Formats: sequence, C-alpha cells, structure tokens
Amino acid sequence: MIFSLIPSISIKDSLLVRLGLAMGTIVFLSFISMVLSTSIADNSLGKANAINSAGSLRMMSYRLLSYAESGAPNAQIAHASTEFQIRLDALESFVVSRAADYSELPSRFAHVHNTWEEQIAPTLLKLHGKPDAATVEKLERVVPAFVDQINDVVFLIEQDLEQKIALLRSLQIALLAMTVAVCLVTMWMMKNQVVRPLKDLLLAASRVRDKDFSAQVMHTDQDELGQLGVTFNMMVSEIATTYDNQNRLIAERTQELTDSNRSLELMYQSALQLSDKNITPSMLKDLLDVIETELGLNAGTVCISEHGVYPAHRLTTNLVQNDLEKLCGERGCESCFTKSQTPAASSGADGQKMIFVPIRNAGSIAGVMPFKVNTSEPLPDWKIRVLEAIGNNLSMALSKMQHQEERHRIAVLEERSVIARELHDSIAQSLSYLRIQVARLEKKQLTPDAQDEIITELKTGLGSAYKELRELISAFRLKIDERGFQTALIETTEEFSRRCNLHIDCRNDLPPTLLSANEEIHVLRIIREALANIEKHAHASEVNISASISEHQVVTIQVSDNGIGIGDNKSPENHYGLIIMEDRAQSLDGTITIRNGAQGGTEVLLTFIPEKSGTDH
Repeated sequence: MIFSLIPSISIKDSLLVRLGLAMGTIVFLSFISMVLSTSIADNSLGKANAINSAGSLRMMSYRLLSYAESGAPNAQIAHASTEFQIRLDALESFVVSRAADYSELPSRFAHVHNTWEEQIAPTLLKLHGKPDAATVEKLERVVPAFVDQINDVVFLIEQDLEQKIALLRSLQIALLAMTVAVCLVTMWMMKNQVVRPLKDLLLAASRVRDKDFSAQVMHTDQDELGQLGVTFNMMVSEIATTYDNQNRLIAERTQELTDSNRSLELMYQSALQLSDKNITPSMLKDLLDVIETELGLNAGTVCISEHGVYPAHRLTTNLVQNDLEKLCGERGCESCFTKSQTPAASSGADGQKMIFVPIRNAGSIAGVMPFKVNTSEPLPDWKIRVLEAIGNNLSMALSKMQHQEERHRIAVLEERSVIARELHDSIAQSLSYLRIQVARLEKKQLTPDAQDEIITELKTGLGSAYKELRELISAFRLKIDERGFQTALIETTEEFSRRCNLHIDCRNDLPPTLLSANEEIHVLRIIREALANIEKHAHASEVNISASISEHQVVTIQVSDNGIGIGDNKSPENHYGLIIMEDRAQSLDGTITIRNGAQGGTEVLLTFIPEKSGTDH
C-alpha cells in the first residue's frame, strides 16, 4: 500500500544517475589525460634520436669539408656523400612526418635539403680527387652556413619537443584540476544528498525504535533517498496509527478483563454470601451494599412474593422512606415484577432511572430487586449480566432454603411417625397386655393362686415396659453431630460395653461421607437394638461389629456374639425389637437377617445400597 503511493523517479532527479555521471566524468577525464599523454609521448618518440642524427649531419658536413681540403679519393667522398644523403633523407622524412601544420620545420628542412643538393653535393662531385682552391673556398664558405641551417633545424626540433612537453603539462594540470573539481562536487553531493539524508534517516529510525513516532525525515526530495524518506515518514505514520489503535484495543481489552474480573469477584462474593443456609435481612443488606459499591448503583431493595400474592414482602432495603413511597405508590408491586422480565434501566415519572433485576421463580417464590441508577447513560451489558447472575444466585438460594425447610418438616413428620410406630409396637402392646391382666383381676371368681399369678405377670410386664421405655428414650435422644458416624458408633459401643460388661470389637470401613444423615440414624439404631437384645437374651461375653462396602457399593452391617443363640426366629413374648429392626431395614430399602452363627451365638446381618452410591436399587 505504501509503495504504491511512491511516484517514479525521473532520470534528472535520480541520485544514482548523478553519482554515475560524476564517476563517469572522473573516468572520462582520466581517460583523456591518458590518451593525451600517450599521444604526446608517441609524437615525441624519436625526437632525441633526430637531434642526434642532426648532430651527426653537422659532423659529417665538416668531415666532407675535410675530405675536400685533403684531396681524399673520389670513392671515399662519394661514399660519405651517399651516407650523408641517406641520413638527411631519413631525418627529413621523420621531421616532416611528425611536424605540426604550424611548424617551420618542413620549410627549414627544405632549405637544408636545397643547400645540400644545390650547393654542397654538386661541388663535391666536381673535385674528382684534385682539390681546387676555388671549390674548397666555396665549400668552406657554404658548409658553415649549412651547419647553421642544421643547427636551426635542431633548435626547432628541441623547441617543438619542449612545446609538446609544456602542452602535456598544461593539459595534465587542467585535467587534474577538472578531476579535483568533479571529485569535490561529488563529495559535496555525497555529503548533502547521501550522508546527511542517511544520518537523518538513521536518527529517525532510532527515535522510532524508542517508540517516538513523531520522528520525521527532513530529506524528501525527488531522488532515491528523498523517496525513501517519504516512504519512511508514511510508514511511521501508519505505525503510529497502528500503535495507537493497538493501545486503544489493549486498553479496551484490559477494561473488559477488569470488568470481567470485577463481575466474577462480585458473583463469587454474592454466591459465597448466599451459600449460607439461612438468608437473613442483614445478609441481604450486606449483599446490596456490595452490589451498589462495585457496580456504581444507588440504593436498592429486595422484595419477594409467594404464590404470586401482592403486595410483595420486602426482605431488606437501602432506599429511604421517600423513595420507597414513590416506588411502591407510583409503580406498585405488579409493575416492578413486570418490568423485571426485561432488565433494562427505565425512567419513572420523577425522571429517576431505575433497573429491576428479576429473582426467578424458586418454587412458589419469585422476587425483584429494584436499584436506582446514578448516571443517565445506559448501563453496560456486563453490569446487567452480573445483576441477572446475582438474581439467579439469590433465586437458587431461596429455592434451596425452601427445600431445606420442606425437608425439615418432612423429617419432623417422619420422626413423629417413627416415634408413634415404635411406641405402638412396644409400649402400647405391653400396656394393652397389662390392661388385659387387670381386666382378669376384676373378675371376682379368681382363686388366690390365680390372682398371685396375674399380679406376678403384671409386675413382670410393668418392668419390661419400663425397660422398653428407657431404651426408646435413649434411642430417641440419639443424634449424630458434626463429628460423624464413626464417633457416634464408638460412643454407642463404649456405652453398651460399660453397661453390660461386654467386650465389643468394632470395625468401620465405610467412607466418612457415604451415608446420609437418615441412613446413619437407622443403621445406628439397628446396631443399638441388636446390642440391647444381646444384653437381654444372649448371655454373651464378646460382641463383634463390622461395617463394610463391596465393589458393587453394597453396605454390610454385621453384629455377632458368642451367646446362646436365638433358637427360632420368633421374637420373645411382649418384645417387638426384631420387628422394629425389620421396619428400619425396609426404610433403608435393604434386608436384615437374624440367625444363629456358624460357631454359636447370634448373627445380625444388614445389607443395603446407600443413596449416595449412585447405583440403582
């Protein structure tokens, strides 16, 4: 996205093109310098040899003059003349070919050549080995002038060589100056268009690395680094926008997590407070205080209605009397309960915003929690959800309390039924039997022996009934407190061991939380009834009690003794303990077996499946 916004860089604005031109100019100047140096050096090549050749021509000129004066043979003079001609022609060819257009060398050399061919060479040919004074005199006059001409040629060659060397020096200096100038311009361009923008870019990048997104690159020309600066500035702007958005999102998520944490904390506190068995007005008032503080609400109240009967019952409130009169007078209970079906803040006739939190139906109980809202803005969704969750928690707590009350009433009724049944099965039966004996006494025709027999039976029956009554009182006083079934079982065995002088070995392998409270009471009373029967009838000295559970969650209670045994399975006359034990076993949906032990004595075996085992009966 960023790079699509960057314009194309023209050739004239390209930094690479500028640097390429600078480097190309330096290379071109260097190449020109090398070409000129090579050319001038090549042109100067052989000039020294030409000077030497010209010097040898001067020497040979004087030698020819000496041959003429001395009368040397014609062959010698001819050979020397030929050699002179060859050297002169070679020197002329070299000088003329290397001379510039503006040089005087060709014309001067033409004079030398003409002097040689027209004056000196013909004169030498006239000698024929006989020196002539006039010819020699002429040669003596012409040769020095000829040598002077050769000297002029030598001077011109030297002058031409020096000019070319001077020209080469000037060109080298000029090219060096131009190269230095181009280098200086290139260095200036590198500093201002490369080094400084790069330094600025690195400084801006360092600031961005330190999360300073206000950093901007100043070099924004049309060259490459300028476009890089433009791109960098755009990128930093987008990063700053992204960073701000990210911080905003993080702040929003943090606020959401904070709100969630507050809501969870508030729901936890409310659930902790409502977990109490008894929901009291003071506890509800504390709950209202917590809700108002944590959610920023004004005063509220808690009202419940049973079976939809109005006016509702107000459990607790933080509203002042004035607000209560306005709320109940203007809206009424039915209006509050109706508005709680859709919990959202609404305004009353006085402009006061309120929210009505429902307490869902908990059995026969339903309720509402109206709260005054401080702000005119809508309540956040998370606050409404928290209020609904607290309303549901309160609903479940009221339902739990109602169920506990019902279970308590049912337990009281069951206990009364058990007491009535046991009184009927034991004391009532004994009293009925005694009543029959009293009716016999009322008959006057009884003999003294028969009367004594009846009186004895009455005493025995009264003693047995009194003992049954004490046992029942002791059993009805029995309770299992928070110490649990194990402690109650140990106390029972210690009581009978002390009272009956029995050695009782007790072993309990049941988990502490396996039996319900009702099951623990029934099991303990069956054990007490078995111990009471052992005390009355068994004549035993040792008793074993064991409680265990099988892999299939079947609880087995076994009570055995080393007494005389039970004989048949019928209950003794005027005693209904075995029937009561069977009734209790049926209450547990279990079975009880009373039999003689394999090694003597009596064995009571109770088996049942507890409610908490999760196994179908």
